[in-house]
Amino acid sequence: MKLYGKEAIAVGARLTARHFRYAKLVQELHTSFIEAIASRSEQVRKQKPSFTTAAQQPRAGAKREVEKVAVKIPSYEAEGTERFFREMLDIGNFIKTVEHKDRASEIQDFLKGTRVRQVRHQQEGTSWLELYTLYKLGGGSCVVADPECKAAPRPSMRMQLKAFTKTCRAIARLTMEQQDANLFKANGAKKPRLKTLGIQTHMPMVNFQLVIDKKTQEEIAKQIVRSQARRTLKQAEEIVGQAQRVKLGKFHAVNRTRWSRLIKVSKEVKEARSRDETERKRRKVDEGLHEEVTPQEDPQGITEEVEGEKQTEEGKANYFVCATCGTKVPSKRKAFDAKALDAKTWCGTCRKSWMVKNFNCECGRPWFKCSLHSDRSKPTSEAQGKVQQESQEKVFTKPGKARVKRATVSEDLEGFNARKRNRGQKTTPEPVFRATVLSEGLKRKFAHLCADE
Repeated sequence: MKLYGKEAIAVGARLTARHFRYAKLVQELHTSFIEAIASRSEQVRKQKPSFTTAAQQPRAGAKREVEKVAVKIPSYEAEGTERFFREMLDIGNFIKTVEHKDRASEIQDFLKGTRVRQVRHQQEGTSWLELYTLYKLGGGSCVVADPECKAAPRPSMRMQLKAFTKTCRAIARLTMEQQDANLFKANGAKKPRLKTLGIQTHMPMVNFQLVIDKKTQEEIAKQIVRSQARRTLKQAEEIVGQAQRVKLGKFHAVNRTRWSRLIKVSKEVKEARSRDETERKRRKVDEGLHEEVTPQEDPQGITEEVEGEKQTEEGKANYFVCATCGTKVPSKRKAFDAKALDAKTWCGTCRKSWMVKNFNCECGRPWFKCSLHSDRSKPTSEAQGKVQQESQEKVFTKPGKARVKRATVSEDLEGFNARKRNRGQKTTPEPVFRATVLSEGLKRKFAHLCADE
């Protein structure tokens, strides 16, 4: 195509026509957008409330109206069967693992006397705040104690709740059966359980409901209402008793340092707790859990052979079995001590160190519960001490010297005590001068000392 000619003029005409069509399309779109925005603005203007005077118009920065709700006690109903927690191990055997050792035994006693009902999936349970409040009303001590230094910050309500939750879960994981330990896991229900008490924040819950009377429920509600708005106990009693309306807000647990210490022991709650404890002991007696199982006796005195390995004398187990993989480990390991069940020992098949409470006896039961082989739960320090005291006399030889006889540990101890007793009775002897080694002048000077000579 030539630069100047009829073909170039035809191409330019087509491009010009195309440009005019595009400009017309853009103008139509612009017009439609303007009409749509204008119609939307008209609808918004019609929906706004009309103010007759300037005084009726809201001022800039004015506070919005706060939502209020009538106080009501949360529901403690569940379809599960009412029961106590099953038999637990002593938390004193797991002191190495538990962080708050001073309060662990006290919290375990509280959980033993608590009646619960298991809830279904996605059904709300009791919140940790209610559980901790019940623990305090029953006479429980603060989990985190005040610091000795007066200048140090005191533990807040948040710290107390966190420590109580952590200790309860440690007790459940270490001392309870798996079915009961699962009740302390996080509840999947996403509902604001304490909304009727003025807390619209989601509160962590457990998978069971407390079985408590109406009076105890009211006491728990009073303490929770008191904690959020810095009210007195008398004001909280009026709010709960008259079902007054309170403001909805977030859960405040920071800088609440006095709330836990100001919860006084309730006589009604303590009496109800004592009745529950009596009921628990009665059920325990009815189920026969108080009877101790006596060790089985072998009348013939014959040791059995288990998979090519012989049992030791007196029916003691020769090995323990890993509950995870079934690997046998020697029962003579020092880690197997019934007073330290949180100690760990190595499993070669799992390639991991497990707590000794996760090993079973050769008869299938946990080794520290087996009455037949319970002698393996030995305090190793005492056993080693007896061996040292009953050891025979040892003889050692040095190069170029005669054989020397070493005394036993008991003889060394007796000699040490005798020397210690005689240490205060010994007196320093007076110096003795020999006349044969003195000159004539010294003899005359020390004649009173040489009189015996």
